[in-house]
Amino acid sequence: MSSAEKPAPGEQDYKYANELRELIHEKVLEKVRLTDPGIDTVVDPYPVDAYFQWNWEYPGAWYLIVAIPEGFKSRNAFIDFLVGKTLERQKDSYFRVISNQVRFGYGFKTVDGQRLYFAWHGYPNRNDDFFTTSEISESEFDEIGREYPEEISADRETAEAFRNKYVDHHPVLLEGWNRLL
Repeated sequence: MSSAEKPAPGEQDYKYANELRELIHEKVLEKVRLTDPGIDTVVDPYPVDAYFQWNWEYPGAWYLIVAIPEGFKSRNAFIDFLVGKTLERQKDSYFRVISNQVRFGYGFKTVDGQRLYFAWHGYPNRNDDFFTTSEISESEFDEIGREYPEEISADRETAEAFRNKYVDHHPVLLEGWNRLL
């Protein structure tokens, strides 16, 4: 193995990552139970591997650090994110706009006791939009949440990439001018 290759995480690394994840989940449950004491699980869209961060250090080697997933400024910000994710899953529906410039987003609604996950994309035409809403899986729903943790100002290229990945080639739930679930 050359010094430029990242070594695989070891058993001890996974042990530490799981311990950190459990500690964070305990803090999340403390906060969540202030709102809903009946909640006993945390919605964490990040797998344990996301708790690894690789750093290239002198003298030219990769070092693995167990830490919160990348993209969060602090442990408290990550805990607050997980609190929001956990509480949102207790609702009967959720709808989120990722970009309002070139419109697309995702959500879920409960239909006959089953959770239906969807992604949507709109093509603007002056004051109207032609929306396509497609069914997605729960794992795709979680993936979108990780990929777009907050609203963005997207360009057409970003919106088309979203549409190609999450709307096209999925079962269409609703399509039409100014129509969303």
